[in-house]
Amino acid sequence: MSTLPVIAAVDGSDDSLIALDWAFEAALTRDAQLSVVHVQQYPAWARPDSLPVGRPEPEDDTVLNLARRYLAGREEKPTIAYHALEGAVGTLCALGSTAQLLVLGSRGRGGFASLLLGSTGLAAARDAECPVVVVPKPGRRVHEGPPVEPG
Repeated sequence: MSTLPVIAAVDGSDDSLIALDWAFEAALTRDAQLSVVHVQQYPAWARPDSLPVGRPEPEDDTVLNLARRYLAGREEKPTIAYHALEGAVGTLCALGSTAQLLVLGSRGRGGFASLLLGSTGLAAARDAECPVVVVPKPGRRVHEGPPVEPG
């Protein structure tokens, strides 16, 4: 395929699997490769020389193995590639220069780190070079029109 891939960022959370479903369908519709990416994040203040050296292998990544099992058994599939990366939120955003679409869930496993680093979805929407889709939870209520202020 000569077209740029649809990238699905996964972290093992239920929300990232919902986003993986969305990205899977988008890749099929667009006749594009689906790249499933897990970025093992380290804190922004960590010095790179204090971190383990070497890129994780996609076959050894438990989050990518979960994604493989989640997508297994589907009859029609786009071409799928799996990538394990290390880095901060910027690593995910940088992938936007090589994608037609970056898809992620509205909430992940961020925990305390997400409080310190800010929202991954917000950072991706702000910094990625391609369109970003932040997939909400199913059943999430959305306001119909602007909020009404009490009179």
